[in-house]
Amino acid sequence: MTAELSLVPYDGSCAALVIDPALRRTGLGKGLALRLVAVARALGLANVFLRIHTNNDVGIGCYASVGFAPVSAEEQMAFNVGQPAAYLWTRHQS
Repeated sequence: MTAELSLVPYDGSCAALVIDPALRRTGLGKGLALRLVAVARALGLANVFLRIHTNNDVGIGCYASVGFAPVSAEEQMAFNVGQPAAYLWTRHQS
């Protein structure tokens, strides 16, 4: 299981949150996502973003269940500039 929280002024972005397939559907993904949000908030970050491959339905559902929602279409386009894939970008709603 790995996680990466990238920090820029006022914002945090989770680019990698990977759970071993043998440990999926155990609550680890939700717990890790919530812990990353808590760390970002403790650091005073106003926004926490998470990018997800668009075909990762399990991940999309997991992150939605802990408060991540897609950003606007305009933000999707801007955030995907220069990315290696077209991701679904989400922001934690708190």
